[in-house]
Amino acid sequence: MLNIRKIPIWGIVVFCILLFLIIATSIIIHYKRVSNIANYYNDIYQINFDHNGLDNRKKIDLLQELIKTHSSNYPPYIVFALFELSYLYTAENEFEKAIEVYLQILQNNSIPVYYRCVAHLMYRIYSHNDNDLDPLIQIPDILPNTRLIVEILNMLEAEDYDNALETAQKTLEFIENDQALIHILTRLINTYKENLKYN
Repeated sequence: MLNIRKIPIWGIVVFCILLFLIIATSIIIHYKRVSNIANYYNDIYQINFDHNGLDNRKKIDLLQELIKTHSSNYPPYIVFALFELSYLYTAENEFEKAIEVYLQILQNNSIPVYYRCVAHLMYRIYSHNDNDLDPLIQIPDILPNTRLIVEILNMLEAEDYDNALETAQKTLEFIENDQALIHILTRLINTYKENLKYN
């Protein structure tokens, strides 16, 4: 059994100092990492919202530079910059480049949050391109239920609105945990219900 009385006072002092330094160093490293990630998010926000005077092409250049700079430092977080980049490409009608970014997002990530991003991107490509499905044909069936979304979009392109809405609504009845599919189907339903009111 350790007899504390036999440990010299200077030994206890040194131990306490070392323990304090270890804890302080860990806190500083963690704070610096959190601070850097926060700055990274702030850079993305500034490019998209604070630089409203910039055209999309300049924003794309800034985002690409940001991705190049931080891709090795914060790989799990780079997807947010990629998602914004895909938005800008879609807004510029550069659908092939948007899909390239989409494939980059999917390359090492298949969890639902990325699937939701992809579903949203598919919707944006469709709606920004005068409801033309040609760009979507390039999208491979990487994730489950992606094909279902494309089939529903095919029905919409053929102006088979009733069947498309019925299929989407029936799908919503039996899916439970696929929040990404629920999200995109609900948006499609609501969008085309609104369109039908004015047509």
